[in-house]
Amino acid sequence: MLSVLSGLGGERLRIIDERVPLRFGVFGQETTGPGGFSMAVRTIPRVWEITNLLAEVNPKAWFINFTNPSGVVTQAILGYSSLKKVVGICDAPSSI
Repeated sequence: MLSVLSGLGGERLRIIDERVPLRFGVFGQETTGPGGFSMAVRTIPRVWEITNLLAEVNPKAWFINFTNPSGVVTQAILGYSSLKKVVGICDAPSSI
């Protein structure tokens, strides 16, 4: 199963995630720092819903996570889900 959740909280919260840290001289974005933490707090509960359902339906399934912040989300799944086959991938488009 693949997980690609994007924009949890919408554009308004992403703007807050990116601008508030800048007021304090800290880089703001969705994958690291305070903005990444804020995004993780919104994202992890939604991903847990998906992984819990997947674990009920097929506990031996692979879960491939593309959802940002990928590292934190993947670590949460590995640490607190019964799924054992979990891979996190952080990619970026090479061109748009």
